Amino acid sequence: MLELFSATKKKEVVKLCKKMTLADSDLVSMINGCGAAGYCHIPRFFDTDSNHLWEKAKRERTPDNMRAMFNQLEKESKRIAFHFFARNDNLKVWHLFFYDTTEFSGRSRFSEGSHLHFVNHLWGLDVNQVFDNLPERPTSSVHIKVRSEQDGGEQRASGA
Repeated sequence: MLELFSATKKKEVVKLCKKMTLADSDLVSMINGCGAAGYCHIPRFFDTDSNHLWEKAKRERTPDNMRAMFNQLEKESKRIAFHFFARNDNLKVWHLFFYDTTEFSGRSRFSEGSHLHFVNHLWGLDVNQVFDNLPERPTSSVHIKVRSEQDGGEQRASGA
């Protein structure tokens, strides 16, 4: 992942991300080791609002309504996670990984399965605007494939 952080051109970042496959623990390792690499980590988490389903279920308490409500909750509920890394000595150099829980639950729309989204300062985005717009995602990003270590594959952070 440090190769990704040291890229100097957006085209280079896109190329690295397309060939990269991370193990699901690699982001955790980056979070734990970012200080030694000269970065700070700022996480942000947002949950979707499903209160409308709970209110309906409280008004109409039948077994069928409760079952339908739980099925709908499974479809609508998700947590969106943003992991922001900035250089300790230059906050204009930043990197953002983000995903929602559907991207790891088998409900991903990405044809290659589980993945993270990545964007950084090379996209020309203003970091303050990105933060002000959370939980809205940046409109442009690139996918990084994620392989679960439970899958037992031999690849580990290939391309990283």
